Amino acid sequence: MPAENKYLQEAVASIKKDEQFRRKNARLYRALEILPGLLVWGTIFGLVILAFIKPAWVAIFMLIYVTAWLLRAIRFTSYLLRAYLPFIRSMNTKWQSIIEQDAQLLKQSKEVLHVILAATYKEEYETLARALELLTKTTFPKDQIIFVLATEGRDHENASQIAGKLKEKYQGHFKDFIITEHPDGIEGEVKGKGTNISWAGRIVRDYAKKHNYDFTKTLVTSIDADHRLHPEYLSALTYTFLKDKDAEKSSYVSVALFFNNVWDVPSPVRFIHFSSTFWMMTTSVWTSRLHNVMTQTQTLNALVKTDFYSPSSIVEDGQQYWRSLFQFGPDYTVKMVLMPVFSDAVLTEGFFDTLKEQYLQRRRWHYGVSDFPYAMTHFLTEKKNRNPRVFVDILRHVEGHYSLATSSVLLGIIGWLPILLTDITQSVIGLNFHLYYSLALRFALVGLLLSAILSILLIPPKKENKKWSKLYILWDYLLIPIQIPLSVILAASVPSLDAHTRLMLGKELGFRVTKKAVSTKTELTDR
Repeated sequence: MPAENKYLQEAVASIKKDEQFRRKNARLYRALEILPGLLVWGTIFGLVILAFIKPAWVAIFMLIYVTAWLLRAIRFTSYLLRAYLPFIRSMNTKWQSIIEQDAQLLKQSKEVLHVILAATYKEEYETLARALELLTKTTFPKDQIIFVLATEGRDHENASQIAGKLKEKYQGHFKDFIITEHPDGIEGEVKGKGTNISWAGRIVRDYAKKHNYDFTKTLVTSIDADHRLHPEYLSALTYTFLKDKDAEKSSYVSVALFFNNVWDVPSPVRFIHFSSTFWMMTTSVWTSRLHNVMTQTQTLNALVKTDFYSPSSIVEDGQQYWRSLFQFGPDYTVKMVLMPVFSDAVLTEGFFDTLKEQYLQRRRWHYGVSDFPYAMTHFLTEKKNRNPRVFVDILRHVEGHYSLATSSVLLGIIGWLPILLTDITQSVIGLNFHLYYSLALRFALVGLLLSAILSILLIPPKKENKKWSKLYILWDYLLIPIQIPLSVILAASVPSLDAHTRLMLGKELGFRVTKKAVSTKTELTDR
């Protein structure tokens, strides 16, 4: 059987397995798709109505909500403080030297093979070349690295030309440089990254089998085309892997620094991406919130057992968490490699076009709420998945998306309705509510101050005016009265509500590649 026919049959089988699961549980699945949106909109409209009928009840609810929000903000801030110094320490650690100084680790590391799986669709040559250029500077032995460029058949002409140029320039730097092409038009497949890297992963599986590579010691790292791995990243990943006693049941993730073009993007976009970086950094301490995200690594053996990635989700990284959890059970863990992966922030032609693109990117990210019906259906219908770990993880997942969709609306609008629409301030509840609510919101300024300081410390300087360029970040935070509403509209509640509503109405969101222009002002080599 020709290889492509084999991979096509495997892709179709994976799709059918997903489709059969959904059809078998169609009513339950659809009800669970509706539930998150119903919960979110029910909360918002319910509180608005109550604000007119029973303002005291809304005030009491908001006091409880603000207290919970305040405690969570304090927790987040403390975790961010705890995570920052270890992150800087790890980024400055010579991980390969540590491996080489330990005879046992060095021997074990020589058996590790890294496969870098880079998905691309209509990406520019410069974007991919920058990622490969930094990869050539890795401290990990390059003869133990295979680079796989996963292209799409629907971009054949452009992709084949770029892939050919890249292979000609960089194949001598690595053990091998493999180009794959995911065919277009496979019935039932979602057009997205997951289906592309699954196709490439199956080719890697057969390549590794042909060369007798140990699947349990072959680490497959999925990256986006714009991701640039820190020179010590693969060494740090190898160290973490070798120290892991149950690596097959683990995934490894990193901290994304959206710095590749940080000085080229508009201030609101820069402000938004700093928030994402700080969240990822915080999860290195807040480990219960760690999920597969962006740059993710698993052993080839683990990927074979999970049948690679989802053929039906546009958020393949998030769903990979659940696929792995259901495959390996409660022992499955996600571990943080406390190292940066440099990524592009959203950037296209024109200020308003960039803001629009930012919104569309975050809406796709927030469509991760679609993992709830997937995970909950597995939990309810499969006995092996009915365990406390899965249930608690599902609750955390839905609570996180619920909070993201509602928090800005509740804090910024609904929380003030009892005061604006009634004379509740004349009561004891109203007076205390006003004072406490205002005090809690002021605490947010402490977190913003911390964010400003860490942003200045982390961000690379401009190519020009390097001495003072970092202080420009202060403008981002001085514009807080503008930045906060824009963040809500572009990155938080509004795109999250959009995603919840689409899922609730059965309007599936398709995958689209986010536009990210190559930088002309940012210089990462100074880091």
